[in-house]
Amino acid sequence: IVNYTGKNKRAIAINGSIPAPTLTFTEGDTAEIHLHNELKEETSLHWHGIILPNRFDGVPFLTTKPIHPGDTYVYKFKVVQNGTYWYHSHSALQEQIGMYGALILKKREDREMSHTASTNTMDHSNMDMSTHSMPMASNNNTSSKHYNVVLSEWADENPIQTQRRLRTANDWFAIKKGSTQSYSEAIKEGHLKTKMVNEWKRMKAMDVSDDWYQKFLINGKPEIEEQPFKAGDKVRLHVVNAGASTYFWLTFGGGKISVVGNDGNEVMPVEVDRLIIAPAETYDLVVTIPQNMSYEFRATSEDRTGASSLWLGTGMKMPAFKLPRLKYFEGMKMMNGMMNVDGTMKDMGMNMSLQQMDMNMVMYPEITGGVGDTAASGNNDPEKQNTNMNGMDHSMHNMSMPVGGDIVTLNYNMLKAPMKTSLPEGNTRTLRFTLTGNMNRYVWTLDNKTVTETGRIMINKGENLRLVLTNNSMMRHPMHLHGHDFRV
Repeated sequence: IVNYTGKNKRAIAINGSIPAPTLTFTEGDTAEIHLHNELKEETSLHWHGIILPNRFDGVPFLTTKPIHPGDTYVYKFKVVQNGTYWYHSHSALQEQIGMYGALILKKREDREMSHTASTNTMDHSNMDMSTHSMPMASNNNTSSKHYNVVLSEWADENPIQTQRRLRTANDWFAIKKGSTQSYSEAIKEGHLKTKMVNEWKRMKAMDVSDDWYQKFLINGKPEIEEQPFKAGDKVRLHVVNAGASTYFWLTFGGGKISVVGNDGNEVMPVEVDRLIIAPAETYDLVVTIPQNMSYEFRATSEDRTGASSLWLGTGMKMPAFKLPRLKYFEGMKMMNGMMNVDGTMKDMGMNMSLQQMDMNMVMYPEITGGVGDTAASGNNDPEKQNTNMNGMDHSMHNMSMPVGGDIVTLNYNMLKAPMKTSLPEGNTRTLRFTLTGNMNRYVWTLDNKTVTETGRIMINKGENLRLVLTNNSMMRHPMHLHGHDFRV
């Protein structure tokens, strides 16, 4: 039983902890994990991003048998990679109520690997095992401090009921989080025509997220204070987005964020002001503590209805900039121009990727500016603070977002591998898939087929494959390939 909102609700913990204990292995170890199921339902664990024997992948009825109540299953595999990963239940909607944790694979030293097996035993008991940081070697930065950051969200509603609501195509969640667009708001902001066209086309309220969460969490808490770092420390944050559906904007009150790893793979360091992390994605980030103060590392939900905070260092607090309310009518106007009256998408006459046309960016005041730009005016909180990254007032309680071109936002094209990643020479077979779906029914498909309607895709061992994915919808769709790494 947990209580994040003032109400007692059922959750699932591993060893009494939400998130589950951080598991740490070194490249070359043999990982052996014992999962004992004390639930009254079947369960499983999937090792997200890990290359391992198929029978230990953890997808019930597909790669692994479900673990029945009272049973124990032993996962055992050789660790052949390093980086920041995570693990979670792949049964029903258990991951959404607590069954997830970080998985840190340390790089082996430049010597003969130890063949000593590392074993972690896990069960659904009341053992007090909290998330903790573990050292991890790296070739591309000199950070000596490490901290694991597991992001997630919480809703009191049973996730099964949430799924039912999403499939009824109503505005209930938008109403709950205050993101619906009324006629009075439309008149006030000069978008009455936009609102009328939206209603005529029978479209739902404009939003960047479908669900409603009461709390956003870092390591199971809305806020974590006073991590004992001091001026000059370079802290490597192993960030996992274990959220069910939330994209998080990551910002830091102490200056730039250096991105050094993504989804377990090292990248050439690149400095940014902010980045967005998708569900199931991981990033390795390095931040520098400028002075002996406490600096906020903030994770803000993309719909900007909430945030969670990690304070790095001790002393006077230096907050990260706060993201202003979205310009919903700008998004609605763009959507109106893309949709037919029957709810189908117009033929845009061009093949635009998500990188070229981000449906959400038009709603970001700090990017597009214009009327109601609270980031520019500094009026995005009651105290109306206004400052920028170059002239910080240490007494303030909030920072406003730098505007327009002053913001360096991570784009995936900025990520470069530090080593050659070309595939071995040989013939390459191309497989093409179109991501489709029905937003009203909340059903997602590949080539208009759900997973239960699709047969196996047969490939040969050692074969070079090129997967071409076309997103033919107006939503982001993170794609994950079990048991393999792939080159973008």
